[in-house]
Amino acid sequence: MGNGITACRGTCDFSIFNESAACGTGTGTCAAAELLEAEPSGFHDENLIAATQQIRAILAAIPADPAGRKLSFIRTNMGELLA
Repeated sequence: MGNGITACRGTCDFSIFNESAACGTGTGTCAAAELLEAEPSGFHDENLIAATQQIRAILAAIPADPAGRKLSFIRTNMGELLA
């Protein structure tokens, strides 16, 4: 498993072993903790744009992990988790 969440691109799953989580090839339960910025549209209004900018700033303020782990969103049966 390694030392924790690693960067995931594409379709990935997470697994947990000995209190360590890791992403690997799978069906989509693990994703890089990034949010895209989009232009205003019928489904992405100014409120969502402002919220996206705020969330991106929060994520950017998290210090880099000395062990090289990357922030990820993992989808659990209880909801999304930032790991």
